[in-house]
Formats: sequence, structure tokens, C-alpha cells
Amino acid sequence: SILYPRTCEFHYAQCEKPVSLENIENTEGLQTDRDQEKMSSKIEEEDKSFVVKTGQSLEGHLGTYEVGELLGKGSYGRVFKCYKVGSEEIVAIKILENVKEGREEFKAMKLIKDLDPDQNNLMKFHECFSYNNATCLVYEILYVSLQMCLSKTHFHLFQIRAFAQQMFQALSALKSIGVVHGDIKLDNILLVKSKSLRIKLIDFGFAKKANKLLKGTEIQITPFRAPEVILGLPLDESIDMWAVGSVLACLYNRGYLFPCDTEYETIRAMVLPTADEYTQNTRKQVKDHVVDLDAIIQVHQDRFDDHDDDDHRVFIDLLKRMLEVNPQNRITPSQALAHDFITMKHLSGEAVLKPKTLSLRILSPWTRVQGPSWPRLTTTGSGCTGAVDLDQGSQTRARGPSAARRMMICGPRLHMKDYC
Repeated sequence: SILYPRTCEFHYAQCEKPVSLENIENTEGLQTDRDQEKMSSKIEEEDKSFVVKTGQSLEGHLGTYEVGELLGKGSYGRVFKCYKVGSEEIVAIKILENVKEGREEFKAMKLIKDLDPDQNNLMKFHECFSYNNATCLVYEILYVSLQMCLSKTHFHLFQIRAFAQQMFQALSALKSIGVVHGDIKLDNILLVKSKSLRIKLIDFGFAKKANKLLKGTEIQITPFRAPEVILGLPLDESIDMWAVGSVLACLYNRGYLFPCDTEYETIRAMVLPTADEYTQNTRKQVKDHVVDLDAIIQVHQDRFDDHDDDDHRVFIDLLKRMLEVNPQNRITPSQALAHDFITMKHLSGEAVLKPKTLSLRILSPWTRVQGPSWPRLTTTGSGCTGAVDLDQGSQTRARGPSAARRMMICGPRLHMKDYC
């Protein structure tokens, strides 16, 4: 059955795991060189690590926190669920034993301190303090990552639309202050809570000003790494748009778009965008990745009874614009927010964009591609936060190809309300 946006408790039963999900679930090897170096040193010094026990108290500037369960562990530190003493507030505290690493993440959070975290779908930061020579960063507590959701469910296109709009708003806010996140991936996008389509972008440990990004900077993990990063070319905020495009492709296809064992394999798959070309040039069969964006429509169509061809074609058009090889021609956050897939104008015959028909041939000469003139994004109030009216799309389904029927299939029109 199709699940409409009133809830985010997806069907976990009868969800077969495709081969492509094996690499989605194994994320230990998907790290930057900097991550791997730090993880190696941490293994060597594991016995010397700062011990945090359940029930222990951490004294911060804004209050005392009681340590609860361990939520996660990475190459840079551990995250605990904590309870603020004297209140009902629950927070997530990230503990980093390396002072330099803690200082860098705190510095990154200061870059975005003037952005509204709720309006722009960014993780809320409360405070930073030191405890026993460890740095403690206090954040709002969120639910589970899209990585975890993807391993258990199929995403319908209306859910992907909701996630896409919120991520575009986040990128738009970051671009407005000239900041690059630099580590957008499934693990770093979390649902705010259960029974919600609201998400937030987390982990700004690699964030920095775009004008300080140097060529050859070690940034992004391989499945979400932009071609200009792999090739050591000039970098800017557009690398985040590539990463979001790769994330949306993962949600749609339930697998990485390109092979990601090595950067060489990734680039080779980008150069050879069809299965026939890949096999002809490498003498290998395509196994667990899809390089033909148009071909994945059928894969997704087979998973759901309700399917609107126009909606899926418009989504693929958006993906092609996000995964444009030349970062100068790559779609911007404001343009993405005005794309038909987000505005849903194509469902009522108001489409304003011409389909993008360019193939995804990454290493072809970077000549400027003439595209359509984009409409300017207009918002009301303080900005476009992006949201879905959860009461729409939950009524009895109509028959026939009417606009109402198509809205039932594709989800409600997005507007400025809360997803929760």
C-alpha cells in the first residue's frame, strides 16, 4: 500500500534487500583520507580514551547534563543521549577527545550561528564546553538517519520531494553566507522525529567558507564526491548540490549511483554512462550501480502501484541538473527550489522548464551548456522553509487522470507549513 505524508513510519515488512544495498549499509570504508587517518590513530589509543559512563554528570555553561545511552560513534568522537538536569529537555552531546578537532567543529558551528536552524533545516547547536580535557558539543536530539531508513524501506517519490525541498532550503541558506558543508551524505541527514517527514542536516565538522576551499582539499566521501573534488579542480558551494543529488538518487534507486570502491572506478563509471559502454570499455558487467538516470525510472515504477510518468520524468530532469559535470552549469539551490519537481506545476499543466536531455558524460570537455532561462524564486515572509500539508493526500483515492488523482499519487503541493 502507498503511505501518504501523515506519517513517516514506513513499511518495513516485505522489503527485499537488493544487491545495491550491501554497499549502502557498509559505511566503515566510506571515509575521507582524513577520517581514515584519525580512525587509525584512535584505534591505537583506544585504551587511553576518555571514559563516559551512563548516569555520569557533565557540567556545561547552560546547565548540568546526565549521560544516557550511546547514540553513535565515529572517527572523531562519540555522541550520547543526555538529559538536562532540572528540566525535561533531552539533548545530544558529541564528545571529542582531541581538542583541535573539537575547536574546528565549534568554529564551523560559529559560521552558521546567524542562520535559523528550524527555518533552514539545520541541526540546532546549544553550547560548547570542556570536560576532563575533552570537548563537548551540545546539539538538539533528532531521530534516525536516512541511511538507517533506506536499509529498511522503499521511499515513494512524494517523500523524496519533501526531503529534496528541505535540503535545497538548507543549501540556499548556506550559500547565502558563502559556506560549504562538505560532508553531505545519508548518515548526515536525520529525521527530526518519528511520524514526520521533516529532516535536518547535521555534522558541520568539515564546513568552511567557500573562498577558503583549496584545490585538492580532502572532502566528501566517495559515493557523494563531486567530480571536481576527485580531479583536484577549483571548488565552491556547488559540491554540496552534487552531494544532495547523489543522496536523492540513492533514495530513489536504493543504491549508489556509481561504484565507490575507488575514485578511479567512480570516475570511470561517470565517463561511461550506459551499461553497454561500461561493459564494452571495461569488459565488466554492471553489477550494483546505475549510471543511466533515465533507466532507473522503470526500477522505481515497478515498486509502486501508483506511478505518474510526468512526475518521475521531472524528477530525473532535476537529478540531471544537480549532477551536471560543470559546476558552473550545475543547478543552484534557488533554481532547484523553483524547479517543477518542487513546485509541482507540471501536474497542473503549468510546467515552466524544458526537459534536460544531456547525458551524464562527466569527463567530456567542460564547455558551457545553454540552458533555459530560470524563473526567479519568490517567497513571502522571511523565506521559503519548505513544507508539506500533511492533511492533503490522505483522503480516499479518486479514479481517473484528474489533477486531484495525480496529487493523490504524487503527494500534496509543497508550501510554507511545518512537516511535523
